[in-house]
Amino acid sequence: HQEMNCLYFLLRGYTRKEIAEQLGVSCSSVGSYIERIMLKLGCKRRSELIDYAWKNQFLIFNNAQ
Repeated sequence: HQEMNCLYFLLRGYTRKEIAEQLGVSCSSVGSYIERIMLKLGCKRRSELIDYAWKNQFLIFNNAQ
């Protein structure tokens, strides 16, 4: 669930620090969430992850806030 929330904010242009503030976690936790998502999807770079997520309409809504 935190991984999806992290991706939601990442797709909206939030920095790692801003995502951490929104989710109430550390910046290193956000980095871990991003790395896990990338591993699961086979992405090597954040830009590849973002492109993949948009092309596949990965997120329809978010209830993080």
